Order: sequence, then structure tokens, then C-alpha cells
Amino acid sequence: MAAHPDRQRLVECDGAGRYVRYRTVGEAALTGEFVPEPSGATPVGGRVFVGPDGRLCLVAWDSESWFSVWDIDTGKLVTRFRDPGGASDVRVNEVEWRLAVEVEGKAVGRYRRSTFTIWDLRTGGRIDKVTDEAWTRRNPDYSSRSRTQGFSGRVASPDGQLRAAMLEASDGSWVLLVHDIATEQEVFRARETPSRRALAGFSADGRHLLASWESEGRSLVDVWHV
Repeated sequence: MAAHPDRQRLVECDGAGRYVRYRTVGEAALTGEFVPEPSGATPVGGRVFVGPDGRLCLVAWDSESWFSVWDIDTGKLVTRFRDPGGASDVRVNEVEWRLAVEVEGKAVGRYRRSTFTIWDLRTGGRIDKVTDEAWTRRNPDYSSRSRTQGFSGRVASPDGQLRAAMLEASDGSWVLLVHDIATEQEVFRARETPSRRALAGFSADGRHLLASWESEGRSLVDVWHV
């Protein structure tokens, strides 16, 4: 679950890419659903990303290593390509609109040399193929989840009165802290224990506080009235 870039809706994406659903922030009412046309192979993965033009796209892949990019609002298939090497991980650069498919290689000593194939998500053309155990560190703009969906580690409310921040505690849990900006007084806190990261956000009208708790294979969003 993530926030739509308009911060008025929540986006729910099935982990295998079988559907994407829109829900309102306040009531979580279902307002829309996109179901991609089946490819004939078993769906394996799917994630929602934001393209350079600000449009939401579903990047999905199946058991035969076909990758499909769908424009969610129009239902149009943007491009489709096949990476015969399969995929142990998939990352997207939302600025350059490229996809990196990682295939784990054999371990050499203490290191495992993974191979990354880079694809152009506009055309479906292959750009490059590299083998580098430090590739993810050298290319931080590639991410397994969208970075432009209305959440961050520290964010102010639209009216500038509140500040929400996520802090990692010593026990591995994450604490959401909300302060009044004028007085620096704490007005709210919540705690959760996701396995990956936690992010905060506000709805576009400032009436709702949101927290995204990300764990391996899933992402949950809590919503509170402000």
C-alpha cells in the first residue's frame, strides 16, 4: 500500500501484479481497480512506480520472464520485453525511467557477483548488462519501491503547523513522532516494527496523517485524523 502522488488516494498493488486498486485516504473506500490483461504465464511480481511524466505505472513480470509496463489510468500496455535470465530482484530508476533486473551469480569467496541487466521502460530496449557486486551501492537511484509516492522520513503538514518524523529505535522498531512546529511540543506518537523502513506523510488537504510501514513483500499504511 502506498499513497498516490496526489495524496488524496491510497494505491494497493497485489504482490504478483494481478491488480491495482485505488482507495480514498479518509474512508479507505474502493474507488477504482485496474486488472492487467493476462499474459498466459503465471504472475510472479508487480509494483507501482511513478514515471517521469507523473503517471502511475504497473511494472509486472511473470514466470516466463516477460516484463510488462502498464499505464494504470488508461489501462494501456506501454511496453513489454523479456529478460531470459530471470530475476532475483527488480529495481526501477523513476528519474531515468529504467529497470534493472538482478540475477544472482555464483559466490566467489565471501562475495556473490550479481549480474544486472538495464532496460529502457519507454521502449523495452536493453541498455546494458553489467556484473558488479557493488552495483546497487553505486546506483542508489534504482529502488525496489517507488520513492515518489508522498512519503518521506520527515515531512511538514500542508498548513505548516505540524511536523511528522520517523525515528528508528534501538530495538529495531520505528517511532512516528508528530510535533507542533511553533511550540516544538510532541502531540502524537505511534510505534511499529517493519522489517525494512518506515515513512510518514500527510494527505493533500492536511486532514489525515499517514504512516507507511514497509516489510519484505508488503507495505501497510495507517491513517489518522488530524
